[in-house]
Amino acid sequence: MNTVATVKLDLYPERTYNIDFIAYPDHFFMIYQYQKGNILHCMTVKMDADAKKWPSR
Repeated sequence: MNTVATVKLDLYPERTYNIDFIAYPDHFFMIYQYQKGNILHCMTVKMDADAKKWPSR
């Protein structure tokens, strides 16, 4: 496996605690947790193979 490109993701906040990836052949999910105030949030983003947000349908 070789690195094709390095993509800087700026969609998650600074106080991010955990990032996980679930990969599929044509897309992947990025699941991340961040803290805002005293509340811990969990968010999911679906992206294509080029690390661009998957269009919502």
